[in-house]
Amino acid sequence: MLPIVACGYLLILTFLKQAYATEPIPANYWQEIKDTVPEKQKLDTIRTKSDSLIQKQRPDSVSKTDTIKISKDSIDAPIKYAAADSGVLIIDTKEFLLYGKAKTEYKDLQMEAATIRYDQQSQMVKAYGSLDSTGNPMSKPQFTQGEMKSVSDSIFYDMRTAKGLTKNTFFQEGEIYVNAQKLKKVSATEVFASKARFTTCNLDTPHFAFRTSRMKIVNNKLGISSAAFPEFEGVPMPIGIPFGIFPLSKQPQSGLMAPAFTASEDFGLGLEGLGYYFLISDYVDLTTRTNIYSYGGWMANFNSKYIQR
Repeated sequence: MLPIVACGYLLILTFLKQAYATEPIPANYWQEIKDTVPEKQKLDTIRTKSDSLIQKQRPDSVSKTDTIKISKDSIDAPIKYAAADSGVLIIDTKEFLLYGKAKTEYKDLQMEAATIRYDQQSQMVKAYGSLDSTGNPMSKPQFTQGEMKSVSDSIFYDMRTAKGLTKNTFFQEGEIYVNAQKLKKVSATEVFASKARFTTCNLDTPHFAFRTSRMKIVNNKLGISSAAFPEFEGVPMPIGIPFGIFPLSKQPQSGLMAPAFTASEDFGLGLEGLGYYFLISDYVDLTTRTNIYSYGGWMANFNSKYIQR
């Protein structure tokens, strides 16, 4: 009986030992655990660590300023140019010349001349006309800015200050035609004239005009002159006005109508067309004219118009 009990006890101990025994770890156990981690999670983890290292090494603040150096003699806008003959660039003196029907455009300025010279160092533009074999002018420089257009013998214009000087200049401002021996442009709307002649006659040699030593013109606003003396057919009159103020608005307005000087055997010397224009309204006006002669004759004329469109 005892041997049977011993064998049973040994069998029970054998089964318990097998049940609690630890199984051996497979060779690819850790590889399987590594493969279970998602690839994106591993990359994010590596990137996070790398960024943290860079953040620690990066300085607290970074300041960078880009500086572009611009030459003092450079212009602030492009210039369009053309010439019928040629264009010459002189590198040593930084000059550029246009010959033969030269044209330039800069912002709101246009210039036309036989010869145009540009000095980059001083930013001065000079324009000249052309002469024929006898020395008479064949063409004259033209200068245009906005609504003001002038024709001169020569033009000097400073691009830095937008000021200029012209000689023997002809231009129209409103209903007034002005010829100045020297014209100084101080701004886009103001000019000063020296030894000027102004008139409302549009002929090259006007029948009548006023001569003054100094004159200021504000574009589309006003003209102011010093003492002015009238002349008829080139003959100056000894009596003048101490100063002159002339409105230059392009809108219709009332004003004095200058006369024309005449001479005849029947009436003698006289003034014809002296009168005044009355602008009553936008639809009605009145024109008065009179002729006065040295032999005592005279004539008056009244004319009125009514227009409604």
